[in-house]
Order: sequence, then C-alpha cells, then structure tokens
Amino acid sequence: DLPTEAQWEYAARSAGKPLRHATDNGTLEPGRNISEANDPALARYGNDLDIPEPPAVTPNPLGLYDMSGNVAEWVNDYYAPDYYQKSEKVNPTGPETGKAVPVTPKQKEPERVMRGADYEGPIINSSTVSRRVVPESAVPLNSGFRCVRN
Repeated sequence: DLPTEAQWEYAARSAGKPLRHATDNGTLEPGRNISEANDPALARYGNDLDIPEPPAVTPNPLGLYDMSGNVAEWVNDYYAPDYYQKSEKVNPTGPETGKAVPVTPKQKEPERVMRGADYEGPIINSSTVSRRVVPESAVPLNSGFRCVRN
C-alpha cells in the first residue's frame, strides 16, 4: 500500500525525530547524504536535471534513501486543509475524501497529497513537512512512490 501522510513523515523524520530534512542527520550534505546535483549553489533555484538521480549513498537511520530532494512521493491521503487541526494526534489516517477540483471543463476529481521535494524544485523545499496537493489523476514526471506493509 502507499503510506499515509503520517507514516511518510514519521519515516522521513527517522522515527519521529524533529529533523528538518530526511537524511541521516537532518542536514543536507550534497554528495554525502543527498545527490551532488543538489549543490548548495542550487538551493534556491533547483537543478537542471532531466531525470531523478540514482539512490544516494547514505540512508536515514531507518535505512530509507532519498526522502528529501529526489522525487516527490505519493501518499495515500486525500487533501483537506484543516484535517490535522481536527484529527487524532497519534497516527492519523487522513480524510475520507478530498475536495473535487476541475481537471477538464467537464470533469472533477479529488485532491491528493504528495510529500517530499523533487529534483526540479528548490532543495530548500525538501523539508520533512513539505506537502504538494495535486488532483489524483496527475502524473508529474518528477514524482514517485514507496510502498509500506500495513
């Protein structure tokens, strides 16, 4: 299955630690714990890559690679702007449905959540709390997913 948004963030934060980035130490060190393509000189503007990089050499403490800065990842949750203000505090499962948005003049579909930053965007957006909201049929070329066993 896809992880819930809460599961994704827990994993990105190395079992819930207060880390800004999903690396082995919470910082970005291009070439060591994040792709060299994410050089600090590109931190504001992104990079010129056309495709994602191969997995970095240093996983986070849970053994997960590239949760910051390679591809934005789909999670199982629909998007609701106020969901976390009202949800359960431990392991929230996400809203039951999402707001329908137009994708064509005659078609609407619910919004879903993607987490993490991608190789085309500014690496400073790769925070463990970054979220992207997209219609569920969107297939951004800079996206991916990781599976969980529930």
